[in-house]
Amino acid sequence: MPLKSANINQIASELSDDLIPILTEELRSMGRASHWPVDLIEALTVDVDDNYGISVDYPDELAEKIEDEEYGAPGKIPNAVIRPFILRAPKTVTKYLSNAVVNDIFPALGII
Repeated sequence: MPLKSANINQIASELSDDLIPILTEELRSMGRASHWPVDLIEALTVDVDDNYGISVDYPDELAEKIEDEEYGAPGKIPNAVIRPFILRAPKTVTKYLSNAVVNDIFPALGII
């Protein structure tokens, strides 16, 4: 559902743009900690959609290798990174937004 204030929509869009590199680095850090191949780690990116939903993107040509790491393959146990990241991402977003509310949003709206 779109927010009613164009000002708030603009701020939310800017904040989500600011969050993308932070979340992408967190995802890649989890990949490194899980010993995923470097080429797969570097191919992972985070995106925020128009409804401020978080998703993980990667190139189609690496999909099978990434999904084999994430979900396992014959003779290979799963080594999930994406699903744990998606579960933990709201904590990072909440922390970032809490700081942004005080430092950016309230002043932009003239509250403080």
